[in-house]
Amino acid sequence: MHDVTTYLWAFEGAPIEAEPESGWIELPEHGTAYTPRARAALGRATSPWVTILVGEGTLALDGSFECATATRVAHFDATLALGYYARVCARRVVSWWQPSSAVIEFLESGDPGLRARAHHAAWSMSSELTGAARLASRAAMYAALPDRIELAARQASSLTIQLASAWGNDTMIAAHECEQRMLASSLLSFAQLAARIAA
Repeated sequence: MHDVTTYLWAFEGAPIEAEPESGWIELPEHGTAYTPRARAALGRATSPWVTILVGEGTLALDGSFECATATRVAHFDATLALGYYARVCARRVVSWWQPSSAVIEFLESGDPGLRARAHHAAWSMSSELTGAARLASRAAMYAALPDRIELAARQASSLTIQLASAWGNDTMIAAHECEQRMLASSLLSFAQLAARIAA
């Protein structure tokens, strides 16, 4: 075991009690359980509101984290962060299909005026495609979902990892870790932006 400092994450919808087998740590003083993995937190999200803590504790050989102290560093509506993350996921696999210009432009810009067209175009094409191309088009379809951004981000990420699995288990694991870092980075960046706006 060794001492570590790590971010801990919980969206609305997080479990209240610890779930050690899946990495959730019970922190009653913060009202819910938290996980060191942002993607695990997103997996239980029922809204885009997220709380981020900095936890200090020990890391065991099996990878489990025992938290001694935790300090809240952010609590904000992560709609913009999750929208950005979903679009990045979809852009990473855009070469697997031939999207329309509206889809490409929306994935690059996030322009709300293009969202409906991009969503419809990706949805229409996904019904005609098969295999990897269908998965990639569905990632874009979710990235352009007009509501439930936490679902959109979760699904776009999952589809990206499914595509990576076609190249073998090692590639899928690498993609999973990449998605984890990318989501954490997006949330932290937008948390800093939210704090500056609030100030």
